[in-house]
Amino acid sequence: MNEIKEILKESARSLRAYLKAQFIMLGVVFVLYAIGLLIIGVSAPLPKALGIAAVDFIPMVGSGLIMIPWAAITLARGQQSMALALGILYVIITVLRMVIDPIITGRSIGVHPFVTVLVTIASSLLLGPAGVIVGPLVAVVLSTMVRVRNLRSVEYNERNERKRKRNQR
Repeated sequence: MNEIKEILKESARSLRAYLKAQFIMLGVVFVLYAIGLLIIGVSAPLPKALGIAAVDFIPMVGSGLIMIPWAAITLARGQQSMALALGILYVIITVLRMVIDPIITGRSIGVHPFVTVLVTIASSLLLGPAGVIVGPLVAVVLSTMVRVRNLRSVEYNERNERKRKRNQR
């Protein structure tokens, strides 16, 4: 029973760390979009970047929910260079996010980034868009279970070693 309590406690800690990682990613995405929008000459880049970063929380579609229609409308208005710039900005930040997110999330929750990516991909395939959220949470719980088991095993071995040494005296 103590093991279950410990797993739940560690999972809650890891969940808080996961949420913290997501807010860090929100900040990273905000900064990247703010810089990008500023460079390409969009008016009021900070509020727009904040809105895009907030929408980026939505699994699977994220910032594409804003950036793709924005680029399409801009293109339809005959502003090809601005539409191209918006599209390139979206692709660059999406790729950067795909690289940075597992690293930040993995480090925050104590799971190797590669494991986080694999579990997220697998859960996305099984559960669709919800899998993007469920995947890291599953990785947290599995990792926590392994850590608690390993810790219990080490504690058990240390207790037995101390007993053995006492008995030898």
